[in-house]
Amino acid sequence: MLKYSDIIFKIEKLKTYWQTSFQIGEYNIQIPKRHSLPLYYKRYRLYDRFLPVLVKNIPENGKIVDVGANIGDTLFATLFNCKNDFICIEGSEFFFEYLTNNIALLPESEQKRIIKYKTLVGTGNITGELSHISGRTANINANNSSIKTHTPFDEIVSINENIILIKSDTDGYDWDVLLSALKIIETRKPVLFWENEVYNSSQDDGYLALYKAIKSIGYSKIFLFDNYGNIILEEVDIDILPGLNNYLLSMNKGQSSRTIYYVDVLAVTEDKLPIAKAAIEDFRKEYKLG
Repeated sequence: MLKYSDIIFKIEKLKTYWQTSFQIGEYNIQIPKRHSLPLYYKRYRLYDRFLPVLVKNIPENGKIVDVGANIGDTLFATLFNCKNDFICIEGSEFFFEYLTNNIALLPESEQKRIIKYKTLVGTGNITGELSHISGRTANINANNSSIKTHTPFDEIVSINENIILIKSDTDGYDWDVLLSALKIIETRKPVLFWENEVYNSSQDDGYLALYKAIKSIGYSKIFLFDNYGNIILEEVDIDILPGLNNYLLSMNKGQSSRTIYYVDVLAVTEDKLPIAKAAIEDFRKEYKLG
């Protein structure tokens, strides 16, 4: 028998099923039918709410990179909270069209702050094509093809660019995105914020390689959020992530009851630690947490 809360959720989902626009700030951006954004924003008060707070605390002279920019929802949520320029990267032709159309809604002065690229980002060790799920997201169907499908981050973004923040949301392949950005990460030491989703052993191995690589660069402290946006842990050692991945993997393999789906990770070097701590404190105050 369905619980009352489950019935309400299904009703809310149906209400947003055919929605083709969504209000972010002053702008009514275009969204595909069945996109999850309206439902998640309504249902989960902290969902995707941290990044707009984070960008208020970063230096104005650096650029923000949004890998997996989708329809531009993160861009619109953060653009007016800072003065930084943005680099938006989206590999799906379907979502890139929405991203382009939504950017066109902005005044020309704001459009000049944004550069966009349509490409899949990765080391090249993963190949495959995107499959779209009901207008909501796009997943990689990985294969062993010799045809190059991904471009390394370090080939898209020049090492001379002053990158201050890299956000990555590519549904389980963020480890590959960030491993392809190690030259820039080592040189610029930007704030890193990625979706840490693990649903098979090869992805687990990829994340382990990422953790080892960025720890050697100086990313020893992390902050963790659940997939609903709430803070789990603050300023903890990056070495806890392998154990957490085992927890996520057990659920994604159907070996355990479901609690969460993934975690978001904020990782910083020692010199950027004050930025992270200030953003966490502002986030707690704004949303009255703890």
